[in-house]
Amino acid sequence: MVKKMTGYDIVEVSFREQHAPNIQKGIDACVARGAERILLLPYFLYMGAHVLEDLPAELEEARQRHPQVEMAMGKHLAFTTSWPR
Repeated sequence: MVKKMTGYDIVEVSFREQHAPNIQKGIDACVARGAERILLLPYFLYMGAHVLEDLPAELEEARQRHPQVEMAMGKHLAFTTSWPR
């Protein structure tokens, strides 16, 4: 669905915890498929520790293995507490 919506040729799903593939394997899969730029899109509702600390650390770890690949993190989903009236 993400591939269809964005038009990106290379899309990999990966997980921070509990499930496979983990983020490092997802990044490695993108690089193996020829990605020169990687955009990590956090599927989180809130700016918690994963978005603020863990995911940037994951990207830094991946940059050490793939210094030739440009990597960035997009915004999290964001949840608003404002309800329509």
